[in-house]
Amino acid sequence: MRVKTVLFGAARIIFLLACMLGTAWLMYQSYPNKSQHFLAWFALAPFIWGVAKIKGFWSSFFYGWLTALLFNAGILYWIYYTCLHGGGLSQGLSVAAWLGLSGLLAVQFAILGGSCYFLKRAGGFFPVLVACGVVALEWVHQTVAFYFLGFPWIMLGYTQWNAPEMLQIASFTGVYGVSFVIAFVGASIGWA
Repeated sequence: MRVKTVLFGAARIIFLLACMLGTAWLMYQSYPNKSQHFLAWFALAPFIWGVAKIKGFWSSFFYGWLTALLFNAGILYWIYYTCLHGGGLSQGLSVAAWLGLSGLLAVQFAILGGSCYFLKRAGGFFPVLVACGVVALEWVHQTVAFYFLGFPWIMLGYTQWNAPEMLQIASFTGVYGVSFVIAFVGASIGWA
């Protein structure tokens, strides 16, 4: 019986890691540096699949944080080189700055992960609530980043910079409306 429990636990960890890596990779590929904007529509699905299986607020919170840390470390790779070559910092300090900023920005997604623990109880309304949560957290991030951190980047809606049909939506709703639609579709796929 103990072997079965250990195998089940290992399979669950592998599943959650695959979900984290899937979301991080899809999000990384969808931003302008790779310009695969269509991948953003599916990016939240693995995250939602994983968070649906997690029991406990702090586990969901950590899952969200680790997912975003992986994504941020990929998209913010240039921070290392900027600190090393442009800032004259040592390799160790450059890595610390890169991973520190990645971890700090990951708190936004950690809050989303923790919120999903409670939002799962909403049933069919879950995708709408996730999309609302994404937009609310992006708004808070932009406000805090603009006034205090000076780093107001990495919004989900920015992935659609080269999608003319989504730019039409943005002309009415701004980037937040685009983020809402993408988050709703991804959460709906993951929740289905």
